[in-house]
Amino acid sequence: MDKSKKHNGWSNYETWLMALHLDNNIVLYNDFIEMTQFNNDCEWGSLDMARNLNEWLSEVLTDKLDADNYLAQDIIGAFLSEVNWQEIIQNRKG
Repeated sequence: MDKSKKHNGWSNYETWLMALHLDNNIVLYNDFIEMTQFNNDCEWGSLDMARNLNEWLSEVLTDKLDADNYLAQDIIGAFLSEVNWQEIIQNRKG
């Protein structure tokens, strides 16, 4: 068994879950596609593109929280820090 893939064919649970949500939420999916197709500042699949995606989703999620909800902000940050964005980008490239 390939030990580099730890959850349903993805490198970890967080990456799998994020890919699942991107595939099943049309608004997130369209924003994700737009960011990866029109991100001229970054090479396709680069670490910079991955960082930009992480920052974008962090803003999307934390903007909906009360400013003093530090626990939720920390949980979101911890979860997103484990997402392998490069793997998701490469998977979408096909």
